[in-house]
Amino acid sequence: MTMMMTEQTTIDFPVAIQRLMDGERITRLDWKDEGSYGLLHEGKLCLRLPTGLHTWIVSEGDLNANDWVIVRAN
Repeated sequence: MTMMMTEQTTIDFPVAIQRLMDGERITRLDWKDEGSYGLLHEGKLCLRLPTGLHTWIVSEGDLNANDWVIVRAN
């Protein structure tokens, strides 16, 4: 099992999306499911959740959030 670590610096959604486009994984501090993160998969915005890979429909809360962090594999 791979442990996931997050950077401590929070960023806003536009910066998080740019980092995602650069190949990084992103998550929100507000998301309760540990290990859940957003990524690009086959050119689509997806969420990796405990239940698998899902299409990500971005909410207004996600758009306005300033608690995004970069996820790093440990």
